[in-house]
Amino acid sequence: MSTDSAPAPQPTHDPSVERALNMLIETTHDLSRTLSLQDLMRKIVSRARDLVGSHLAWVTTRDDGSQVFRNLATEGHLSPGTERMTATIDRGAVSVVMATKSFFATQDYLSDPRFTHSDELDRQFRTERIMSLAGFPILSEGSVQGLLFVADRYARHYSGREVSVLGSFALHAGVAMRNAENFAQLTQALAE
Repeated sequence: MSTDSAPAPQPTHDPSVERALNMLIETTHDLSRTLSLQDLMRKIVSRARDLVGSHLAWVTTRDDGSQVFRNLATEGHLSPGTERMTATIDRGAVSVVMATKSFFATQDYLSDPRFTHSDELDRQFRTERIMSLAGFPILSEGSVQGLLFVADRYARHYSGREVSVLGSFALHAGVAMRNAENFAQLTQALAE
């Protein structure tokens, strides 16, 4: 009877995981130092693109008292109409993210039957040649502050690791947005 056993598997070192985690940590620190809301929005979309290498990204927030989400910052777009995109709470990927308060991903947005399409939004996606899309809620204290989207112009499967990194990033973005809004309110109160 042999007491020899197979050696225990050694953990593999994946430099891409390490790079993504380091980038997420660096991004979190960067967001926490940004107190201008517009600068923060630009950083969020820029860093989201960098984290997963997407063609474009944007952040939307809901207009006060309405059911319309408007883009606050967009990066990587080809068409000026993409900066001005709006979506109602009951259409497109916005409706799925808002209903679930979770991420949504598709490899073929324009043919995806899981939501009611908006003619105007679909027209802009065709102009921009958006094919794949992933959307994440930006949460703060349980409520949706905004939505973060990354998109690509080819059929892309967003890996579990990419979804996890962007989901974590969206949570950090929610805290940073709340801090920036609190800072703006404090600044205004002091000025008055």
